[in-house]
Amino acid sequence: MNQRLAGKLMARRGHRVSIAETGTQALSAWKAGHLDLIFMDVMMPEVDGIEATRRIRELEQGRGKHVPIIAMTANAMQGGRAKCLKAGMDGYVCKPIVAEQLDAEMARVLGCHIPLLTVQEGLPATDVYNRAEALARLDHDEALPQELIGLFMQDAPQYLREIEDA
Repeated sequence: MNQRLAGKLMARRGHRVSIAETGTQALSAWKAGHLDLIFMDVMMPEVDGIEATRRIRELEQGRGKHVPIIAMTANAMQGGRAKCLKAGMDGYVCKPIVAEQLDAEMARVLGCHIPLLTVQEGLPATDVYNRAEALARLDHDEALPQELIGLFMQDAPQYLREIEDA
């Protein structure tokens, strides 16, 4: 779901997007040499994002080209940012994805000006669905909430099984 959201946000901004489902696929995409920026999910199957980043940084030594990598993680634990940066990542974005924060971190890492919306510093907790707030988080894409809900509903049974197993 987060991959789809990030991909849609980047595509809407005019970027070509390639999505890797696993860390192994991310390494293969990097090796193909057509990436200008990588948003790397820290928790990916096969090879996690930390290890994939380490491998990319080792292989970059011989290529002489540095591709910026921004961590994407729902794991906003203390020390998480430092662990990502130590592995060689250039930036860090917490999930759930907020369009303005994604834009701001991308602009910071790339060192360029990208027209940005105002970044909100945290949102108040509420038990009520706020449609306007949800649409703002999704870059005002009216169709995206239904698509994301559909993806969640597909994945929910597996999430529930994993919770029950744990």
